[in-house]
Amino acid sequence: MRKQILMICALLCSITLITGCKTNIARDEHTFPRRCFVGYNIDQYAAVVEARTGDSNYMYQFDVIRTRTVVSDLLNFLEASPQEWVDNTLIYYTFCQKSVRMYNGTPPNWAYRFALTHPTSATKIAVYENARLGREWRLRDENGDKVIVYRGSDNELLNWHPNCPLGLWDGNFKLHGKSYNIGDTRGLTVSQWIPVMASKVMVGTDFEKVYCGYELDDDPCYGYMPWHIPRPRAKLDHDHNPSTPGIPWQAYELQCKETNAANFRAFPKALSRKLIPQAQYDERVGYNQTRQQEMTDIYYECFAGAKFTGYTRVGSGPYLDYAWWWDCLPLAETGYHVYGKDGSIPPMLDRIQGLDFSLVEASVDKNWDKKRTDRHLRQTLSACLTSGNAYYAIVYQEDEAGMKFLRGDPGYCDLPPTIPELFFELGVATSDPFDIYDKMHPDKPLHARYFKRGYANFTVVCNPYKIDLLGVPAEDGGWFKGLWPHVQKIVISN
Repeated sequence: MRKQILMICALLCSITLITGCKTNIARDEHTFPRRCFVGYNIDQYAAVVEARTGDSNYMYQFDVIRTRTVVSDLLNFLEASPQEWVDNTLIYYTFCQKSVRMYNGTPPNWAYRFALTHPTSATKIAVYENARLGREWRLRDENGDKVIVYRGSDNELLNWHPNCPLGLWDGNFKLHGKSYNIGDTRGLTVSQWIPVMASKVMVGTDFEKVYCGYELDDDPCYGYMPWHIPRPRAKLDHDHNPSTPGIPWQAYELQCKETNAANFRAFPKALSRKLIPQAQYDERVGYNQTRQQEMTDIYYECFAGAKFTGYTRVGSGPYLDYAWWWDCLPLAETGYHVYGKDGSIPPMLDRIQGLDFSLVEASVDKNWDKKRTDRHLRQTLSACLTSGNAYYAIVYQEDEAGMKFLRGDPGYCDLPPTIPELFFELGVATSDPFDIYDKMHPDKPLHARYFKRGYANFTVVCNPYKIDLLGVPAEDGGWFKGLWPHVQKIVISN
């Protein structure tokens, strides 16, 4: 599980097990906020929640599911679920194409069983089969050490460099006496092969029956290397050729830009027009304007305006300033795509049609007290609601928290924290996001948006700054009845 996540999201669309996602949703047909769940295996998660809490309907509160659940397990889960929920829930496959977990160098037996409809399993197999033939697709440093996704992880980064060794495996394997093919790797780098594999695994299979779209993980080549390399000053073995020297991680990132762009462009074009393409818009891209423009061009060309705006827990560098973090959200708005100019990309759900697939993670440290946690969650939720994104996520600090929850590790036995504002129905949005100003601080605009439920009007205001402004506490959000400035504050959280 990428993180143990509970989300609120801004969209209401529907899928069926046969036709995928509807694209004629009017703006006033969805309300705020909505909830979304992200996790590896939603069937296992639902079972664990029921065993610990007695709640057998936990998963049915969510309007959007982002998961890597294998197709057969997901089919079984959906068949046992209320049909109305199935018909009105978007389910996306999250594909981390930048890394692979090999379990001591070999893929588990289940990878071969699921590979025909599961891109992650198919990638494990291709990496393993090529390694057996002497072609290593995983990235290594000049000492031969693994380059991992983050410290303590078992996931190894794949080699996205243009000089990645070319595959030798023909893509064929046998299962229960039958032969199958998940994409010929011969003559291709791993980044070139992945779209080929996807066209076989995700198109014309049961994958399309349960998933309405997919999300590509963020830029595999940008902003990661200092975190991944066991020895940060070590050079990278970008071509697995002992006669050529390694290159610094800065050079690796620079030389991978075109490879990454080609992969991002090829992926949606290789797949069914029924599948909605999404891609993460990572916060590292947001604060690098040059890289932001490069990725925005790709998103506009190939994806459905989906953005993953990163984590909001206060850390180092720009993360110390919530105002900076909020400012990254509008940057991503330029990445929207509605219609492909060449006709190769189908019409996409987007904000022009009242929908936005973006999400934000509010990274909650499990050591925070309730007051600190609630304030952070309100700030993140209000930022989402007033930026036009309105996806909301509550996560623990560690990436492996979800798996620890499933195992019942100490300190991870509770569901993610929540706040009453998550369940306060605002109704439909009646305005685009706008700014309001405190005359004493004209350089610090607060962000706001109007909503309406029945005859009741509401205003949500986000204050990303470190000082109280217009009655909204520092780094917090405010919920008001009425239209600003003629409002009455609503106390939802105590």
